Amino acid sequence: MPATTSTYERINISLPKATVKLLKQVAPLGNRSRFIELAVRDYARKSARARLETELKEGALRNAQRDINISMEWAHVDNDVWQTHK
Repeated sequence: MPATTSTYERINISLPKATVKLLKQVAPLGNRSRFIELAVRDYARKSARARLETELKEGALRNAQRDINISMEWAHVDNDVWQTHK
């Protein structure tokens, strides 16, 4: 028995007629399931990345003052190191 097996499930979905027309244009009959799979995976990946970027931005903004304060606390150390390496 192989280490990985792919299983498929048949589903019934409803799409707007314009979307079905577009699907027929870009994915030939017999390849639509694969096309939809790739589209869903791509959409999920992009959505996850967008959520992560939003969370990172919000965190950076939320912690900005804290980070500035820490930087200011340690600025003298950076200045000392630069002075000794001139």
